[in-house]
Amino acid sequence: MEIGGGIQIGMVLYVSGCWMVRSMGVSCLEELSMPIIRHVCGLLLLGSFLAGCSTLSGHQTPTVTLDQELAPSDTRERRDNLIGRWHRKQPTTDGGVISEIAAFSADGTFFFKFSQTSASGVVEEFGEAGYWGVSGNIHFTITQASIEGGQFFPLDPRNPSNYIAYRILELSREKFTYQTLVTGNVFTLERVQDDFEFP
Repeated sequence: MEIGGGIQIGMVLYVSGCWMVRSMGVSCLEELSMPIIRHVCGLLLLGSFLAGCSTLSGHQTPTVTLDQELAPSDTRERRDNLIGRWHRKQPTTDGGVISEIAAFSADGTFFFKFSQTSASGVVEEFGEAGYWGVSGNIHFTITQASIEGGQFFPLDPRNPSNYIAYRILELSREKFTYQTLVTGNVFTLERVQDDFEFP
């Protein structure tokens, strides 16, 4: 509805009101002198005008498609490609090296094992476990436990650091490159045998 349309509706309502008052033996000039009627007509005109402006400015609630498929074929294909065991080895900014074994299970759980070597040669191993998923070109993990010395330690689900989203840059059956949405770090995993462990 345009602005002019809103004003036209208001004028129609106003004229209808005058006709009703006239039918009771009161002229429109006399009706305008009546404070209550004058205020009502003013509000009708203002409301119709604002309705026209609101529609014109595009402030409408968007519609949604109720039968839209939430997991289209490309999402299912990406998820299927991720299932299995992966490995990466990358340098760190402090001069060290970090290696990772990532295992994504079909039931939506994951297990990550890290081996981090500092520039001085100190090796630290630790792990994480939780849930993973894919939606469109977004890969995400929900870490529920840290692993140290073979023991699982539950993590606080209220900690936002345990929820990480990644943008999928490249994904095939053999290679997975993704980028953390928050930090911008880019990682590349390569598929390995299910029994692969750190050298």
